[in-house]
Amino acid sequence: MVGSWRVGGIVGSMLRRREPRSAAVPFEHEVLRLARAAEDERHGLVAILRDFAGNCARYLVPWADLPKMVRFGPGDAALHGAVEEAQAVTPAAMMAVVHKVALSGALGAAAKAGARATEQAEGKRERDLHAVLIFHALRASRADLGGLLAATARGAPGLDSSLRRDAQVAVRTAAAALGLRRSEIYDRTAALSHGVLPVGFAATDGPIARGWLRTLQHEVTGLHRHMRDRLAEMPTDLATDLRVAAEISQMTLEATAPMFGAVDRAVLNIGATMRDWDKAQPTLAGTVDTLSSVLDEWAGLIPEARATLRAPIGEMGPRLRRLRALLPPGALVAGAGGLGEAPRREMALVGGGSRGGDVRRDEAVGATVAEQLGTIWRALDGG
Repeated sequence: MVGSWRVGGIVGSMLRRREPRSAAVPFEHEVLRLARAAEDERHGLVAILRDFAGNCARYLVPWADLPKMVRFGPGDAALHGAVEEAQAVTPAAMMAVVHKVALSGALGAAAKAGARATEQAEGKRERDLHAVLIFHALRASRADLGGLLAATARGAPGLDSSLRRDAQVAVRTAAAALGLRRSEIYDRTAALSHGVLPVGFAATDGPIARGWLRTLQHEVTGLHRHMRDRLAEMPTDLATDLRVAAEISQMTLEATAPMFGAVDRAVLNIGATMRDWDKAQPTLAGTVDTLSSVLDEWAGLIPEARATLRAPIGEMGPRLRRLRALLPPGALVAGAGGLGEAPRREMALVGGGSRGGDVRRDEAVGATVAEQLGTIWRALDGG
């Protein structure tokens, strides 16, 4: 039964064309551990199965036929149905589906509790990002934040009349400098924080709230270095497969680097991004979407690759051949198209200087001040 769906069957050989856009599905069944959901232009929702029969081949299977191939447990059955209902073929859509299924309890009590904790943590992280971006927008528009910084540094509780007045002046100065309404500044920084949440953004002294995409990029970087270091000690027959794997990881890094740079540049140049929001927002969203499509492939492959590299030399032959078959095929899309080149250095969002301690202090102070400003914004009429 499986053979009729293997490469060269229902949708043609994957070796002759690029795989359709897809997203990893976290099935519990061992056979489906690296399964991906994809939308085929002729056959609708399909599953991509890599090394399904242990022969390093790729299979495309109609999504509805998956339960005929393996016996689903309750969690996998719920996930299978939810993916089909949502037609989830992007990482963002898949994450939303998995989160919804976990909250329903279908994946067990631990998964439900984990989903709730993740929801709360992500909500706080997004609010913190929004706070930093508000403060960054005010600093970029040269608003006078001296009084606010001083009040926050001494731990002034609440918003006294003086602090409220200083905050309102800063908001109005920023609005005038950016040519936007006060409500537009608040709304656009909120949308920007939501958009860059999967990526996070960088600062002079290190990353701020590194998102899952930047985390994956760092993991792929570490994996690439490990593979490159191991090449020198490999016998010729093993080195060939390892070299291919190292080249694919390098392709991933080369393709994603300008996209990360473009997202960082959009945040660094926050004034221009907010003024040209109608153009910048869809471009930014497309860049993050492309990043997620490229790096999502690696989430399940990195543990496999690390285990392969830890194996004794005598066992590495078949492991490397399997790893090579599992790695993302085809050319990777490079470039972000529209958000500009990567910054020449990491961004100094708030500090503006070279002293790491000052940067950390200003970031912490900035977040606190921005949350206070957010309270004021919600109280204003947004005119």
